[in-house]
Amino acid sequence: MKRLAKGDAEAWKMLNDHERRAIYTELNKTKLRFVKKFIWIRDKQRCHIEGLRQDLAKNAKEKKRRKNARGTQRFRKRRRTRKMQAVLPEAQKMILNKLSIELDDHDKALLCKGLTFSPTPNWSQSVENAE
Repeated sequence: MKRLAKGDAEAWKMLNDHERRAIYTELNKTKLRFVKKFIWIRDKQRCHIEGLRQDLAKNAKEKKRRKNARGTQRFRKRRRTRKMQAVLPEAQKMILNKLSIELDDHDKALLCKGLTFSPTPNWSQSVENAE
């Protein structure tokens, strides 16, 4: 009973055992309620923080997906590089460069298509309708 003030210690001595036990149980219940509430708040915050991390990751993926869906130029460039990477090994094998000029990968890919190949612009539907 070190925590009690002098007046409280005297009042405590005047209580019978039943009243003291009731005070002890009430103090323990209060303490347990605070402990439970503290644990609940801690768990709630932990779930909230983990949820935020997951939401941020989902939002970043969704943002990137939307950006890729809207960016047709980016899609065309990626498709072109994928096709080029598939064609380059064949072009390296087929083309023998006897020139003093170094040929880059695009030139080799064009030569690989043959002598009758004539490059044409990429016409869109709106351009064809306007013609």
